[in-house]
Amino acid sequence: MRKLLLATAALSLVLMGGAKAGVIGTISADGLTYTLSDTSPNSTTDNFTITITGINGASDTEGGRAMIGDFALSPANNFSSATNAVGSVLGSPNFTFMSGGLNATGCNSTGNFFCEQNATAPYKSPALAANSTVVLTFSETITSGNFVGYDPHFKIDWYGSKSNLGTNNGNQSGYDLVSLDFMPTTPPTPVPEPMTLSLLGTGLLGLGLIRRKRSTGAGH
Repeated sequence: MRKLLLATAALSLVLMGGAKAGVIGTISADGLTYTLSDTSPNSTTDNFTITITGINGASDTEGGRAMIGDFALSPANNFSSATNAVGSVLGSPNFTFMSGGLNATGCNSTGNFFCEQNATAPYKSPALAANSTVVLTFSETITSGNFVGYDPHFKIDWYGSKSNLGTNNGNQSGYDLVSLDFMPTTPPTPVPEPMTLSLLGTGLLGLGLIRRKRSTGAGH
């Protein structure tokens, strides 16, 4: 009976715990907001979304942005691979996954990062509409463990009216290279499901009965 009650209590704690899918963190840079979210933090493959808002809006301190160049993230522990990222609007189409980091001229195949290289040749115009939003989606796979606590370092470059293309030194973005950590958001307080509450109540009731039985036995 005691083993059953302990197992019930342990199951209740497991059901009440665990990482929640949702927003991992945000970055604010040059008037844009980058938000990273996921769907499956407790598995070995997680699906990620980066939502970028405020592009060419009033708060965008650089403006004239026409397209994303490339972006990179530091990998999770036990990293295996990532899928090619997909973008939601013109200026961020399909990307190609490759190992390594990112500098002002694009993915550079060095450092503890993986890079998503834009398959489209850089261009300066037309600029994206004011207050545009871009959504980037990709998956990351690890060999073991999970993505709980993963808040990667992020890099991204842009092309637009400030860029200098086709120079002897290659294509020069002209925009600030964002290189920051996603700032974790405060996780929501877990709300126990009805089944969890029922199991927990059963365990507590059983513990009370055992205590009462022992007290009765001690009185004889």
